[in-house]
Amino acid sequence: MESRTKRSILKISKNICRAKQNGLKPTPSVRLQRNPLRTVDTLRRSNSSPYIRSESLQMATKVLMVAEKPSIALSIATALSGGRFSTRRGSTDVHEFDGKFLSSNAHYKVTSVIGHVFSMDFPSSYQNWEVTDPFDLFEAPVLKSESNPKAHIRRHLHHEAQGCTYLVLWLDCDREGENICYEVIECTGIRETGPGRRIYRAKFSSVTEKDIFNAMENLIQPNQDEALAVDARQEIDLKVGVAFTRFQTRYFQGKYGNLDSRVISNWSNQELEIVEELEIAEVVANQVLLPSHVAVLQESVDFDEKELGTIKSRCALGKDRTPLKQCPESGAAQSERIAAIDKTKVRSVLSGISVHLIHKCKRNQRQKKHDAWMCHAQKSYGLWLDNVSLTEIILLVAVMAYLVGSYGPCQTPTLGFCVQRFMQITTFKPEKFWSINPYIIKDGYELLLDWERNKVFDFDIAVMFQKLVANDGNLKVIDISTKEECKPRPCGLNTVGMLKVASSSLGFGPQMAMQLAERLYTQGFISYPRTESTAYPSSFDFRTALSAQLNNPIWGKDVQMLLADGYHKPRTGSDAGDHPPITPMRLATEEMLGSDSWRLYQYVCQHFIGSVSSDCKYSRTKIEFASGGEFFQCVGQHVVSKGFTSIMPWMSVNEKNLPQFKKGEKICIAKVDIHEGTTAPPDYLSESELISLMEKNGIGTDASISVHINNICERNYVQVNAGRRLVPTALGTTLIRGYQCIDPDLCLPDIRSFIEQQITLIAKGKADHVRVVEHVLQQFLQKYSYFVKKIENMDALFEAQFSPLADSGRLLSKCGKCTRYMKYISSQPTRLYCITCEEVYYLPQNGTIKLYKELVCPLDGFELLLFSMAGADGKTFPLCPYCYNSPPFEGIDKLFGNLKLGNSGKIGKGAGMPCFLCPHPTCRHSLINQGVCACPECSGTLVLDPVSAPKWRLYCNMCNCLVSLPQAAHRISTTGKKCPECDSTIIEVDFNKKTTPLADGTTLHEGCILCDELLHSLIEMKHGSSFFRRSRGRGRGRGRGRGRGRGGAKNVDPKMSFRDF
Repeated sequence: MESRTKRSILKISKNICRAKQNGLKPTPSVRLQRNPLRTVDTLRRSNSSPYIRSESLQMATKVLMVAEKPSIALSIATALSGGRFSTRRGSTDVHEFDGKFLSSNAHYKVTSVIGHVFSMDFPSSYQNWEVTDPFDLFEAPVLKSESNPKAHIRRHLHHEAQGCTYLVLWLDCDREGENICYEVIECTGIRETGPGRRIYRAKFSSVTEKDIFNAMENLIQPNQDEALAVDARQEIDLKVGVAFTRFQTRYFQGKYGNLDSRVISNWSNQELEIVEELEIAEVVANQVLLPSHVAVLQESVDFDEKELGTIKSRCALGKDRTPLKQCPESGAAQSERIAAIDKTKVRSVLSGISVHLIHKCKRNQRQKKHDAWMCHAQKSYGLWLDNVSLTEIILLVAVMAYLVGSYGPCQTPTLGFCVQRFMQITTFKPEKFWSINPYIIKDGYELLLDWERNKVFDFDIAVMFQKLVANDGNLKVIDISTKEECKPRPCGLNTVGMLKVASSSLGFGPQMAMQLAERLYTQGFISYPRTESTAYPSSFDFRTALSAQLNNPIWGKDVQMLLADGYHKPRTGSDAGDHPPITPMRLATEEMLGSDSWRLYQYVCQHFIGSVSSDCKYSRTKIEFASGGEFFQCVGQHVVSKGFTSIMPWMSVNEKNLPQFKKGEKICIAKVDIHEGTTAPPDYLSESELISLMEKNGIGTDASISVHINNICERNYVQVNAGRRLVPTALGTTLIRGYQCIDPDLCLPDIRSFIEQQITLIAKGKADHVRVVEHVLQQFLQKYSYFVKKIENMDALFEAQFSPLADSGRLLSKCGKCTRYMKYISSQPTRLYCITCEEVYYLPQNGTIKLYKELVCPLDGFELLLFSMAGADGKTFPLCPYCYNSPPFEGIDKLFGNLKLGNSGKIGKGAGMPCFLCPHPTCRHSLINQGVCACPECSGTLVLDPVSAPKWRLYCNMCNCLVSLPQAAHRISTTGKKCPECDSTIIEVDFNKKTTPLADGTTLHEGCILCDELLHSLIEMKHGSSFFRRSRGRGRGRGRGRGRGRGGAKNVDPKMSFRDF
């Protein structure tokens, strides 16, 4: 009987599941109870979780939970299931377990997104820079498209939501998190229909087990007003930033020879969108990065101290060991996660990393014997950089892709603060001053007294005061005062406070500090690090937080004393209504966290413990003296109770003991010195000071301040000097001065502060987001129109600071159009400029350029140039500037796939035709005349290097293959003959008489390097530096061995093999 009952229940359960999959509702909706789970106290008593998988669960309701990061999803699943859950792979991992929800049996699925699911952008019709007027962008429609299509997050959420009745959102508890909530809701398709609620929001400040259970017991609704506030900010920043940036970039691009190339945009149809609230700034560059690249950058990109110090030159990142699809179960590093990188496009812009270095590191890495799968993944893409992963290369591209003169409503005022301090320094006029300092000796102490006047700016006056005091000879004690003073303990730690301390004391930049804090938060060591509050809620459990630190070897004893003697509640701070102050949640050691994370965690712990300690109490004694009508003083301090300074010693009071004095006592003056000094300007703005100014003026939020500062650094508007001082560059200074001479409002903080106020009104439900966006954009539209009319004012400043192309460079080669000499601009990107024709011709990068024997291209009359790559194995080849920029033959661009820098500075197809790719028969350096045979390594052609004597060699016109020919020969040249065996070009070698291998001392010999036994024995193949990278698709070769297909086929003819080398 019992068995039949079980079978009946199982059959009913299957029918219910089938009905749910068909979109039916077999069970009535359930009204939410206050406590859908058992209470935390009950859990502690039972020492188990209500989510343990049970065979007795029947008719389970499906509940989908979505977190913002995979690591948080794992923490949630671990806590709610008691560690008993199963995991399956997907776009992000899905953790499953059974339990109770709303007093009913439930099957839970916990998964995550990786930041924003959607990004805001313009439709494709507005993407073309040449067609679209930036003025039209203010009224252009916007759309939300999937941020990372290759990550398939949207499809993943929709699939996992099938059959689920409830959706619980565990996104970060800030405005960005609320915005992502509604992105997730749209993806899942779960809607609030019927009488009962189906969508819930979990509010939590840390990922500890206690906070997770507490969030589940107090589920709320997502806040649509805060989500709309984020949409409003994104639309305003997108339209305003892109409109100003496009106009400035197009106007200034290529006009000045010594303008820093790192901030020049060379990509067509690209948008750079900085999503401020993400773990790392998301860079969308359509012509350079694929969406899948951005997807992996959003999840746990970690930095350590050394890596951050070389971010601009090496862009070194840490590793994310999250297991992925098609990767080993043990996990994959970031470098393997982006194996789908588009090599040709990225390689073309990596002017900071030479191909010679790539292949040198490639040879070094071969000896390290990495895992076979990893070697295969990286070898196949030819990017084997020592200590530089593919992720780092992508970030380097992003840094190099920043636009010249880019404008942002937050970025520009931030830069304005730095330039304002810079102008104060440069306009400061130093002035000499003098002060008198009497010395006395009392009870063995020598005391220097401070003058009440401090200083005077007339030397004769200072001498007069010195004589008055010296003539008196004595100092009379006229007053002694002692006061008990108190140095208050700190308030709770908010984001801004943490960033300021990290920069001024720990040496971390704001961006690095936020990344470290995010890592500590996702690992459960601290509470949510993005908060504006410095006041703890009345219900905060200080005893539990302190108890977690009892076993720390550094401050454990201090915590023990606080718990025994009684701790103090922190000072009353400000409550912004978002999250509690940043608090340590569990014990950690330096071995667990690493050096940088530990230092930040250590400060968070010390600040928290200090905030609940007693105030520091000390006595302050001030003694005043008089002599010759002048007054002096000295101050002593004595600590009575250290209080919080015992745990925060850097904030301790400096003690200074004074000898005993009596009022009316006279002391003999030992000497009176005159001190000469010079007034000094203020120092450059520090990151800590800049953060304070941004907070005071409402620039950015606690989450975005670090991003704005990082932006102006990475775009080369400021440089970070010793002490983390921000020194504006010539470009940054010129930009701000340009804005000031046209419309000062564009760089003042008032305009961004106004926008933030309006967005806050939207978040609080007090303003309509559509009207706010329209109002703000209308104001910027008027400013943009005026800015365009007055752009000549900014251009005049650029012309004064940077050299126009006509005044830059040196004369090098003749133009084939006007026969005048063109100027060679050596600054990146290297190029030629014809003053007469006003044309720019871009050249290969990362090498040296010189005139090539004054030879002229037979096609267009331009003088040829010789390009040489660095290193002994670097290629050397001739090129025509005009052919290189505008190939005269159709199909060259498709055949090679190189990228072009046009006159407008944008990239397009159809550039990069050196002479060794030229098929014209009349060109003596063309492929037809200098090509010898097909390359054994790729689908390219081995070409004779005509200037390599006496170390004659062949090089591939596609890859880095080099073939050394007989050395010390007088001359080696190609002939018009073909080898009857392999169709290779016959070469003629004129050997040196002393070293000729020919019989009877003859020196001339003709033969095929593949079929002629003598020549074949004298050649050697190796790999050198390569300028080009072989593109996918149809290969190129001569005779046999032409390759087709993905990546190009290798030559397989045994007669054309170099396997015997």
